[in-house]
Order: sequence, then C-alpha cells, then structure tokens
Amino acid sequence: MQTIVHTLFLLFLLSASSYAAFIGSLKPDAQVANISLGVGESSFQTQKEMLFTSSFGGNYYYNRGFMWGSSVGISYSQNPDSTIEADGVEELYGQFRFGYALNKSSTYGLALYAIVEFEYLIYSSQMPTYPSGDYEESINFATATAKGVGLEYRLKTNWLITSSYTTAEMQPDYGKKFTYEKLSCTLGYSW
Repeated sequence: MQTIVHTLFLLFLLSASSYAAFIGSLKPDAQVANISLGVGESSFQTQKEMLFTSSFGGNYYYNRGFMWGSSVGISYSQNPDSTIEADGVEELYGQFRFGYALNKSSTYGLALYAIVEFEYLIYSSQMPTYPSGDYEESINFATATAKGVGLEYRLKTNWLITSSYTTAEMQPDYGKKFTYEKLSCTLGYSW
C-alpha cells in the first residue's frame, strides 16, 4: 500500500509541475498538449512481449531550442511466466522529459530528449501461503525509476510521432528484482 501512495504522490507532483506559469521567468515560448497510442516491446529479463501504450501529457518549448515535458500513461503486456493463469501485466507510469528541439523557431520538427520515468507494474506471480508453504497465484506489484531516451517528430498538421526506450531495475513487493525494458513507437495528436 505504501508503494501505491508513493507512486500516486509522484504522479501528482509530475502533473502539477507541467504548469510552468508559476515559474515566472522560465515561462515557455510555446506549450503543446498531446495524447497518443502506441505499440512496442517490453522485456522482462530476457523474455520479450508485445506492449500497448496510451498516454496524455504535454511539452514546453523555448526559443533557444530547449524543451521539457511530462506525461502520464498506462500500458499492457503479457506476463512471460507460463505458470500464471492471469497473464496480463498492467503498468501505470509518469514520464518527465528534458531535451532539445532542433527547429528553434517553432514547436514543429524533430526533438531529442532524456527520460526519467516512474513505473508501477501490477501482475500475478506465484507466492507462498503461510503456514503451509504451498504456492498460489496472487497479485504482485513492482516499482522503479527508469531512465531512457526519446525522439519525437511533430508534423505541421499537429500529428506527433515518437519513439522511446527506457530501462529499470524493478523492485517487486515479493520476489527478486528484475530488469524491465520498454521500446515503443507512438502516434499522437497535439494541440
């Protein structure tokens, strides 16, 4: 439960930070909101699964080319553990981006950025029952702060194409740590 509270608090802070008006002198030259859907691949240790994502967020652009943004989203993939009946892996995430837009005079064009992402996985796993010590399927949670890189291209028609890669060492509530990687491509619309 403590993990859920921490994750929700971090997502709240991330969302609140997206309003740059309170920063004053750092007010951006342009603000863009976007919504997107994507597909990709998630990797649990060495096993790869198809990944589906959706997100909502926005970016701030400065005339010198700097940009930053944040988004919140959900994703879904399959649990690679074949002993589990409930085979879905759901993820809630909050992402913060900081980078450089190559077209300094507008929000359109190519941008490259670094990513810090707060990830929260919900999945089923085999856990021992007490006092018998038998194993049964139960819901498990894992959290981590991921790092990665991203690339986006915003068309003059306001369509947005992005690609990103993140990696994290997930800490589950029960069980051993595991490496979780995501590679995704999304199509979105911005306004």
